[in-house]
Amino acid sequence: MGTVLAEAAQAQLQYWYPQFGPVVPPRETAAVRAWIGRIQPFPDETEFLPVMAHLQQGKTVRVEREGSLTHPYSCTSAHEFEIPFFPAISASFEVLLLEFPAPRHPRVYGVFPEISRRRYPHVPR
Repeated sequence: MGTVLAEAAQAQLQYWYPQFGPVVPPRETAAVRAWIGRIQPFPDETEFLPVMAHLQQGKTVRVEREGSLTHPYSCTSAHEFEIPFFPAISASFEVLLLEFPAPRHPRVYGVFPEISRRRYPHVPR
């Protein structure tokens, strides 16, 4: 990635996710840059059901500044989500974002609480 493009990407990251900061990429990953920060996908209960219904149906959702998820403005449907109890509505997550040389796509890892194959070995891919 060229210097100008890398600086533009860093500026966009800081605008959309000001709670993220650069860190040294873990040596074993081959990442060229890394950031760590916290996201809270559902700051309150108002967006939870419509967003989860959209995700369950494979539809799009909005990603707002700082990483919260919201229902698309253009959707006027009433939504039902099939799982009646979901305890992580107000949970926040510390995530690690790794950037790799092209053509490899960036990866995001759940640091705390840990979201990994090691922690949840029986979840299907």
